[in-house]
Amino acid sequence: MKETLQDGWRNTTSLCQNVTLSPGGSATVSFGNQELATLTVVKVVEGQAPDDDWGFSGDLGDFTLPGGGGQRTFSDLDAGEYTVSETTKPGYDVSVECDNGATGGSSVTVELGPGEDVTCTFTNVARPVSITAHKFSDLNGDGDQDGGEPDLSGWEMTLYAGSGCTGTVQGTGTTDDSGNLSFVDLQPGAYSVKETLQDGWRNTTSLCQNVTLSPGGSATVSFGNQELATLTVVKVVEGQAPDDDWGFSGDLGDFTLPGGGGQRTFSDLDAGEYTVSETTKPGYDVSVECDNGATGGSSVTVELGPGEDVTCTFTNVARPVSITAHKFSDLNGDGDQDGGEPDLSGWEMTLYSGDACEGGAVGTGTTGQDGTVTFTGLDAGVYSVGEGTRDGWRPTTPTCRTVELEPGQEVVVSFGNQELATLTVVKAVEGLVPGSTWSFTVTGDSGTQALSFAAAGGSQSLVLVPGEYGVQETTKPGYDVSVECDNGATGGSSVTVELGAGDAVLCIFTNSLPIQAGIDLEKSASPTSGEAPLQVTYTLTARNTGNVTLTNVTITDEALGLLNVPCGDGTLEPGESCQVQATKTYTKAGTFPNTAVVRGQFDGGEVSDSDTANVTVSQVGGVIIRELPRGGGGPAFQMSRGGLYLLGLGLAAAALAVTALLPLLRRRRRS
Repeated sequence: MKETLQDGWRNTTSLCQNVTLSPGGSATVSFGNQELATLTVVKVVEGQAPDDDWGFSGDLGDFTLPGGGGQRTFSDLDAGEYTVSETTKPGYDVSVECDNGATGGSSVTVELGPGEDVTCTFTNVARPVSITAHKFSDLNGDGDQDGGEPDLSGWEMTLYAGSGCTGTVQGTGTTDDSGNLSFVDLQPGAYSVKETLQDGWRNTTSLCQNVTLSPGGSATVSFGNQELATLTVVKVVEGQAPDDDWGFSGDLGDFTLPGGGGQRTFSDLDAGEYTVSETTKPGYDVSVECDNGATGGSSVTVELGPGEDVTCTFTNVARPVSITAHKFSDLNGDGDQDGGEPDLSGWEMTLYSGDACEGGAVGTGTTGQDGTVTFTGLDAGVYSVGEGTRDGWRPTTPTCRTVELEPGQEVVVSFGNQELATLTVVKAVEGLVPGSTWSFTVTGDSGTQALSFAAAGGSQSLVLVPGEYGVQETTKPGYDVSVECDNGATGGSSVTVELGAGDAVLCIFTNSLPIQAGIDLEKSASPTSGEAPLQVTYTLTARNTGNVTLTNVTITDEALGLLNVPCGDGTLEPGESCQVQATKTYTKAGTFPNTAVVRGQFDGGEVSDSDTANVTVSQVGGVIIRELPRGGGGPAFQMSRGGLYLLGLGLAAAALAVTALLPLLRRRRRS
């Protein structure tokens, strides 16, 4: 006989039992069954669940449940005692409680009765976690807190859920005297901590640090900060400041400061060594001194500690300048001191502030044997040098020279002067002195100049620029001319003279014309013949045939009653002539020769000449005498009566003429 086993039961006797019956026999076959039990294991996690599964072992065998929780049912279990143990995980408190009253920690033993259904719940409570943010002064900037590096208090720290410091803020606080700020009673999981950076500091570790904590865990995240340093560079200029900026280079980069001085501050610098170098300028001495004790010339290296504030002062002192005025004799006048041109001593030179020699005088000196005078100990700037002038010299360079000196400069300014030459022209006249002045032109490097000398001669001196000069005389007819100079130059009416610096040359122009005195008298009669009474007009013409002026020129003609009668004004220049006319009436017949004499005086003697005119008359008559004016001038005197004229006659001659004319006058009245 076989029983049909039902679910949830197990047979305790054989499922099939054999029975042998005799006829009419009966038998009872017993089948025993025990109802099976069920045990369910439940996992509950309070708080952060682990990432991996929970492991179990024991009478139910090895099995797992998910990290976040779950359950597993073991059915068809024989009634009996079952032990189930959990493999614990760090950070979790575990307890188990079964609904049949069995309890335990990480393990439980359950007595299962037939058909009993028991559930055992393993509860794992994640222990809370804590995070401590620690802040320290990272003096050497290596990111680690080494011995001697102090903690930092008062720094704000912020806790975020999740990584990256972008999640929900879980807490904020500031570090204590130990540099710590703790965030406690946190659920296990991922967090991030961020520091708030303060001005003047730099982080030597990450500003945001991620932390993932398993239940019960704790972590300390350290934040290192190094206090930043400050370096100030100061420029001080003593003396003349340059026009352009001062340049600097080095670990702070390239930068400039004003020419007159200034400063620049570099803050938020990492602690460490910094080198700053100045680009030097000619004429300046430079030194640098820092208030931390570092020094240098044009460069300095400064060791900056965390938070240190150091000032380095670069001082530039302008070197004094000097100006040397140099004086030389510029023999060729080209403005340069050539070989053989000597220096000039004893010349006064004046130094002025500013240009054009118009500022205040800074100093005055006299050139020495080397032709120089030096002005020293001057500040850089603009100056002008002026030279004193001297008679007999001319400057061949500007008399005022302007110079602009940079610090430390030494300048020489040269002044050339050329000594002037003297040319003396002498006019000498031998023989006849002309009646007009002598004229000359002097042409050369000083231009053209006109000279005039008295007729008798003289001398004149010219102060000239050295060079070649031509002296030309305006000649006069009849004069021989020659010139001779004491430097050897000669010529006729002109000469070329080479004048060197400081030369004095004398040139004598000699003009000679022998004195040749002469006078000519020409006497004419009109008419030369006729019947009496015959009136004849005599013309007496005197001419100066010499080359000298004649004075006291008179004509005498006794036949005409002329005794030393002045001819004209009595003076005849060479070539000039004068006339005297006389009228005589002849009343008797005959041939009458008539001779006149002219006389003239000159310096050194007297000249004379005579001429005769013949008149033939057949009757007796009277005479009228008349003098004609010379050179357009009027007669010396005039007398008239009844149309008859007595001109230029003395009283005795006039009386003679009047006596001779009376018979004619009587006839005219009768008629």
